[in-house]
This record gives sequence, C-alpha cells and structure tokens, in this order.
Amino acid sequence: MNQLSSVIPEAFLHFLWHTKRFDQKELRTTEGLPVQLIDSGQWNHHAGPDFLHARVRIDDTLWVGNVEMHLNASDWLQ
Repeated sequence: MNQLSSVIPEAFLHFLWHTKRFDQKELRTTEGLPVQLIDSGQWNHHAGPDFLHARVRIDDTLWVGNVEMHLNASDWLQ
C-alpha cells in the first residue's frame, strides 16, 4: 500500500500543524507557491474542521478560516 495513512496517523499530522514542528521554508502548494503558517488556529477535537480560525499566507495572499486535513488527496472525495 502506497498511502501515507498506512505510515502515520492523521492525529500526528494535526500535532505537527498545531505545534509548527516542521520546516516551513519548504512548505509549498501543489503549484509550487510558498506557504507560511501564521497561526495554526484552534485545534477542534469535535465534529467539523480540524482547526478553526487559522491564518495561512499563500504567496502574497493571507487566508483566514478553517482547516481540514487529510493524509491522502483521495480522502477528500469520501
């Protein structure tokens, strides 16, 4: 199986996002635009998005809103 979910649990991805324990210098969109995590938001342990009120800069645009995470792109369709 070649899916990331078979390697790490999604909760670990949430932990990394919340604590910012990753190299943000290499964080990019699938189109190659730079991504900067300004504020990871409030970790939501209930139904709904994984993080609330996050602030993320993509290239020159600041995005503010909720974040939903999945280890595999195919999970968005489920």
